[in-house]
Amino acid sequence: MKTVAVRTINRANSLTTKALGHAGYHWARTTWQTIDVQRESADKVHLDVRINRFDINDQLIADFDSLWVITFKNGKWAAQFRSSFATS
Repeated sequence: MKTVAVRTINRANSLTTKALGHAGYHWARTTWQTIDVQRESADKVHLDVRINRFDINDQLIADFDSLWVITFKNGKWAAQFRSSFATS
């Protein structure tokens, strides 16, 4: 069985002003609507993800596709690369 651990990203997390400006100052949290494994090996996974961003009132403010490469290095899994098609 394959599993992917996903956590909700809240604006309260440590983010730079540049990142907040790019995501929008009304952005409060992000969820991954869909996660599709495109390719996988023992130490790497390519993911096709649909991202949803919500404001503090839980209203959808952005949704877009994103490509992620997750790798196993130094004993842990972590994002190595991502490329998103966000319009804002």
